[in-house]
Amino acid sequence: MKLVLSALLIVSQTVSQPVPQTAAERYKSIRVLKEIPSSDVIPVMSVIAGSLGVTCSHCHGAEFVSDDNPNKAKARQMIEMTRRVDQEFGGKGLITCNTCHQGRAIPPAVPLVQNAGWNRPPAVTALALPLLDSVIERYVTAMGGRTALARMTTRTIAGSVTRMNGRTPPGSGEFAATASFPGSGSVDTAFSYPPEAEGEMVLSFVRPLRVRELYPKLEVTRRERVNGKDAVAVAATTTRGAIHTLFFDEASGLLLRRYSEKTTALGQLPEEFDFDDYREVNGVQVPHLIRWSRADYQVTFTVANVK
Repeated sequence: MKLVLSALLIVSQTVSQPVPQTAAERYKSIRVLKEIPSSDVIPVMSVIAGSLGVTCSHCHGAEFVSDDNPNKAKARQMIEMTRRVDQEFGGKGLITCNTCHQGRAIPPAVPLVQNAGWNRPPAVTALALPLLDSVIERYVTAMGGRTALARMTTRTIAGSVTRMNGRTPPGSGEFAATASFPGSGSVDTAFSYPPEAEGEMVLSFVRPLRVRELYPKLEVTRRERVNGKDAVAVAATTTRGAIHTLFFDEASGLLLRRYSEKTTALGQLPEEFDFDDYREVNGVQVPHLIRWSRADYQVTFTVANVK
């Protein structure tokens, strides 16, 4: 497949939108959540899977429409209960599957002694956070500097892409992706995976020079460990109101991770893009590994060639 990308890079325009197809209209086996858009069904199922720490096969068999697995009926009951309880607390999505499960198929009913309040470690005085301007300038410099970045107006990367979902054997294929400044591109591959995995193919190329344009609101919020490295977190609000949390390596200044959440009928669905194996190409740092992770899939792009 060949997909054209322009995520975050086009100013939104007011256009008439068709009424989205509902879940019940597309999926005839739907018994609950009939009214949500059909495009939200997979994200909702991913919220459930991530909350319980399971894969799709926990409720579904080889035929997804089949009701043979008793866990599917139980899941329907739990969805109705969760939505009902959430409504009792204002219907703001505060009560979700993860409220109780937190990565376990069967949430424990007994509290652990080690979680007692008297056993909490004392609070550690946090170091002062760096200034936003410093974080952004270190990032731009670490990527190669404005002059070198401006020279690279188009980039083509090629390599292998792997897919994991926990219910079928891992698969892999080849890909080629082109990104052009100020923000367009395409991915060419015959391999199948969720299209959301390509969300950084263009953005990772144009972000260093357009970071303040893409994110009108930026705020340094905290420190955190990311893949074994000390990182500074920056809450970055896009022109469309979405929030990306950008984690910058305190040692190198390079971007380690982008974290974001999608709102669904059953709560927030998190996703992460991790960047690793940076190498210099024509004076600019290029991540040779981009990994997209969500509760239902993990897709990894490993770059072999850069032009």
